[in-house]
Amino acid sequence: MGKSTGVKKKLRLAQVSSAYVGKPFEEGGWGNSYDCSSFLISIADKLGLHKSAEGSLFSKEGHGKLVDLWNTDREEAMRMAMDYLNANGEQVAPMRMRPGDVVIFSFKQGGETTFGLCGGNGHVLGSFINKGVTLVKTDILDIEKVFRLKKEREV
Repeated sequence: MGKSTGVKKKLRLAQVSSAYVGKPFEEGGWGNSYDCSSFLISIADKLGLHKSAEGSLFSKEGHGKLVDLWNTDREEAMRMAMDYLNANGEQVAPMRMRPGDVVIFSFKQGGETTFGLCGGNGHVLGSFINKGVTLVKTDILDIEKVFRLKKEREV
């Protein structure tokens, strides 16, 4: 009997994310360093969780524009991100999140809202200013929303 889809996805996420863990945070970074959005876009592409339309803000080519927008109008950047997530996935209850889901959160001790991926076992994987790409425990986070992206062939 084969493994369940959830277990396969968790294993695949662990395999793919291992290449990112430990990379430093850099605003606008891509490749040797990552910010929260470049990490999310890059890993979602590798997992086939979305289709990056060339030149869209949610692609490697459009990432610089997304960073610029975030620095000038965070409310608009967040609105566009929510529009993208709603169009390419479905919102799920935080208690139903599973590995690979996009998690929108802030840290309980304070800080801005940011994005990461559910890493499973009570962890979120993301790129953080002081930590770079790493796992953090969900019990130190205020989880605002969770989205399950559709596979490319479902979009």
